[in-house]
Amino acid sequence: MVGQEPMQSTIDGRLLQRGSTVNFGSIQGVVGITLSTAYTATKHAVTGLTRMASED
Repeated sequence: MVGQEPMQSTIDGRLLQRGSTVNFGSIQGVVGITLSTAYTATKHAVTGLTRMASED
């Protein structure tokens, strides 16, 4: 994952808000299901990386 600073954008002199990140994961990123430990761990990692990237 690569972090990148957004460019400052304006319309009519007004500073625009930052964009959004759309995360395609699954419910197993939040709730685990038996016999799917590796799958649940990777889905949770995607969710965690996205949340931490939003803080940077």
